[in-house]
Amino acid sequence: MMRSGKTFFLMEILSLLQVDGLVAKGFVAIHNAESDAFLIKNVAANEEAFIMRWVAGFEKRSHHFKIFPEGVEKGLDWIEEALEQSPDIAVFDEIGFVKNVLLYVFRW
Repeated sequence: MMRSGKTFFLMEILSLLQVDGLVAKGFVAIHNAESDAFLIKNVAANEEAFIMRWVAGFEKRSHHFKIFPEGVEKGLDWIEEALEQSPDIAVFDEIGFVKNVLLYVFRW
């Protein structure tokens, strides 16, 4: 199966940069089609954390998803780690529409 998209392209570029010896920190955002959930994946440690999952149709807006605060906290930890360690490249991918949801839910 051919994969495409911005996150896949970003992961390919990161892989090439890491082969060349560059240190990357941060995360990419991935859609897990099986569970219809979104997760973030640490680009250095390969660790994953679920950030949200669809639980109802779009007509139930704004209650059509469940946010996993532990995933949000994990992402914040990874951002802090990247800022403290000053890698060659820092990556903070986002799930476009989720960014707006999180800003609303957490009142950022």
